[in-house]
Amino acid sequence: MDTTFARAHAYLGAKYLAEKKYMRAANEYDSAITRLERWRSNRQAVDIAVYSGMLTENEKHDLLELLRDSYYQMADAYDAFGRKSDAVAYRAKGAAVEVE
Repeated sequence: MDTTFARAHAYLGAKYLAEKKYMRAANEYDSAITRLERWRSNRQAVDIAVYSGMLTENEKHDLLELLRDSYYQMADAYDAFGRKSDAVAYRAKGAAVEVE
């Protein structure tokens, strides 16, 4: 599963967050989270990628960190435009990501 675009979406999310374009940031983080959760949910494909050498343990760790951080940054974007309950939910989702 290709996670390249997840990195691009997270990068754009960070850029928009810094520019105080919170809705655009939230949209980019949502795209990153969707791609990374799709990747993470297919545990068998992740294991095959690791065992076949297509994905190193360090890369897997980095992707899980990116997922966790994307949840936290999404929470920051929601906080900024007053959606406090959504922010709390996304922080909880970020805290639940186990970075191996």
